[in-house]
Amino acid sequence: MEPSAAIFTPTNKRRRRKRREPKAAAPPTALRVLSAAVVEFDADIIRVNVVFDTTAAEPLAGVGGAAPAKWTARYQGLGFAGILIALENFDTLQITLSSTEAEAGADVISYANAPSDISDSLGRFLAAFQGFVLSS
Repeated sequence: MEPSAAIFTPTNKRRRRKRREPKAAAPPTALRVLSAAVVEFDADIIRVNVVFDTTAAEPLAGVGGAAPAKWTARYQGLGFAGILIALENFDTLQITLSSTEAEAGADVISYANAPSDISDSLGRFLAAFQGFVLSS
């Protein structure tokens, strides 16, 4: 008598799970202005310290290529146009503006980005804004 052949039934094959595609990183939120204060004023020149929502670990980026002409202000009945930008601190820019003409209205500062040239180390850029209230 011959030995009987063993019958093996195949087990379920392993099913490979599809790998999930990594989620695309959410774009960084826009850089925000927290405050703007006049630190020097005469009839010809105004200097404004603009404070942003950055930290010492993730500071503002350099402003060497930034265009000061994108900044405008109105203060004590005079209009001003940007002439100089300086990085004061990890979260502060000092904007120097020169008077242009008489302009009635509230004391405000504005930024026109096309495209934005103000950013931080996280890659967040400052969006255009108008009429941010200046404090003295």
